[in-house]
Amino acid sequence: MSERVQVLGVEVDKLGVNRAVNIARTYLKNVNLNIIYFVSKNSAVYAQDHEEFAQFVSQADMVMPADKDMQEVVFTTSFDRRVKSLVSQFLVRFFSGLNHDKKSVYVLGTANQVEAYEAYIKENYPEVIYHSGVVTFEEEMDIELLINNINAEAPDVLFLITGEVKQVELLKQIKPMLNAKLCVCMGDVLDDFIFLLKDRNTFMEKLQFFSKCKGLFSKQMIHNKIIDRIFKNRIRKSNQGKEN
Repeated sequence: MSERVQVLGVEVDKLGVNRAVNIARTYLKNVNLNIIYFVSKNSAVYAQDHEEFAQFVSQADMVMPADKDMQEVVFTTSFDRRVKSLVSQFLVRFFSGLNHDKKSVYVLGTANQVEAYEAYIKENYPEVIYHSGVVTFEEEMDIELLINNINAEAPDVLFLITGEVKQVELLKQIKPMLNAKLCVCMGDVLDDFIFLLKDRNTFMEKLQFFSKCKGLFSKQMIHNKIIDRIFKNRIRKSNQGKEN
């Protein structure tokens, strides 16, 4: 498959975009469900303190860095912050293939997340057959109904965008009964929405798109600043340990 690099509590595949996309496309031909997990520095920190979470993520068929800080650790190379992240490049190429082959996707997340994804997919990839479901963790979910709704559409790809820890808890419950060829765990989607926002054509489009997602941005930006400090401190300590 590929070399896996230990980053705090998780092991991440050292794969370039082209190879990652090609492998993902082969998953669409498989009978069994394959799982791709995009793991961020938040997940790496969390996994270091939660072994069960770390083990579940490591069982994914492909584990990819979800942000540029993770990329720099995996590839031991500094990345230009103005360049699109690996996950953004992956999404563009992967969705282009889905669009060409008229594949179906099912996006599962909060109302705001699902709405933003739907707007982006339908505008840029009109041949993709789009389905979605909204989940809330504020009340007990009817897992059986959720699975039935997904399986009724039998999507080629299920995208989970329910938050990194919550998506693992959810996937554990639905995985054994899931009728899909591939599950892509996106976790927190802040970086991807920023990328999509920057690629809007006009000022008004950017303003309208941002207004849809501002609730996601404000909370995650604060959280990301805290995680960023923790992640960098732990990576520094980890590197010092290797040198001693």
